[in-house]
Amino acid sequence: FETALITTAAQKEKPLLGFETVKKQLAAFDVFAYDKQAEILYQMVKKDADLKEQYKAINKAYSEGNMDKVYSITQNVLGTSGCKAIFDNRNKQFASQISEQTAKKPMLFALGAGHYGGSNGLLKLLQQKGFSVSPIK
Repeated sequence: FETALITTAAQKEKPLLGFETVKKQLAAFDVFAYDKQAEILYQMVKKDADLKEQYKAINKAYSEGNMDKVYSITQNVLGTSGCKAIFDNRNKQFASQISEQTAKKPMLFALGAGHYGGSNGLLKLLQQKGFSVSPIK
């Protein structure tokens, strides 16, 4: 999806902005000790079949609009502390940035599916800020 958005924006000569640098994005994984990061990567390679099933389940939940289920499946892989670092903490920053940016002009925002669900998901955080949130169909 990201490639399609980038291509479309370029074709329409629309500016693209990011919430954070790649370096800052990767820093979210610093919550895991290096040996834990290595273990997660190892398990991803070792349990390729399991990951494929989880990926299918995430895609199914996403296509059904069930963002809380997407988050739950992701939490099973990353754990509570992993989801807090990778999604929850960053979502609070993203919700503030979205609120500030949309006060200036209408914009389209796109993030990974894991950012939308959960008690600190963007959907709930934006609703708390008074936004009306609905899926694009």
